[in-house]
Amino acid sequence: RSAVPAVTAPLRSSLRASTTTTPTTKRVSFGRTQVRKYPIILGDHPECSSGPPFTIDWEYIKSKDVPVDVYEASKPVRRTVEQLNVDGAIRLDLLLRGGVSSRDVHSTITTIQTIQKQRSRTVTLLPFSKLQEAASVGRSILNHNKNNNHNKKKNKKKSNMASHNNVTKLQS
Repeated sequence: RSAVPAVTAPLRSSLRASTTTTPTTKRVSFGRTQVRKYPIILGDHPECSSGPPFTIDWEYIKSKDVPVDVYEASKPVRRTVEQLNVDGAIRLDLLLRGGVSSRDVHSTITTIQTIQKQRSRTVTLLPFSKLQEAASVGRSILNHNKNNNHNKKKNKKKSNMASHNNVTKLQS
């Protein structure tokens, strides 16, 4: 037989929380991050107020692995929304220097202006949409009634002709 070890610590209830806590230290660390450079290409966003829109390409040009600490220490200060706004003339210059043709830029600007006009027209006519919808429902009801009346007249005519034929047959 083996001996049962003696309990030296006082027994505690499992219903009460432990009075002693062991510190748990959790750590997360990051080693390196990948910094990528993307080419600027002609965009298609219709909310561009002047000049051509631009965006970045899906494919990156180059990348490099950098320790996170180095990246965090060397990254520039975060820019405000106003600082992120790029003037239309500067966007045009960047695109042309990047190899985008003048024809493509002109075509994109024309397309965007068309979309902007359509959006403007939609916003202008929006208050009248309920009225237009009601008029459409009204026309639908009128057309339905007109078709029903036409069919009733047609059926009545057929019925009258059938009655006339029956009367004629009875007389003969």
